[in-house]
Amino acid sequence: KTSPLDVTCLALVWHEVRNYELNNYHFMVVVDACAKLRAWTMALHIFSVMVRNEVECDTITCNVLISACGKRSEWEKALQLFCVMLWNELQSNTITFNTALSACEKAGAWAQAFHLFGVMVQERVESDITTCNAAISACEK
Repeated sequence: KTSPLDVTCLALVWHEVRNYELNNYHFMVVVDACAKLRAWTMALHIFSVMVRNEVECDTITCNVLISACGKRSEWEKALQLFCVMLWNELQSNTITFNTALSACEKAGAWAQAFHLFGVMVQERVESDITTCNAAISACEK
């Protein structure tokens, strides 16, 4: 569970380093910390800073962002980030689809999960047991 102290510490670290010339790796580490703390709004803020500073985002960073939103049942934000990936022609992979499917599953958004699974099949992205479990579980709810 996220404590206010965890989020405050992360915010202080971010405040101290934000004026340095940071690359994708630095942003990804901070976004990953946000995801672990379930601080999805902070993760999205950091993503907006990346975009504003024209820091190139990669698949791993997007996967972490999608996961951060999914952990807080923000499936709509997770799918928006998924669409941003497609729009920017970033390569989605099994992990990308699994995190997006999980976000839909947690929120009971079965129709979106079903559609996402169809996109995965259409794009010929390899599925795994996590994919199938998330898709089935979403349809159960």
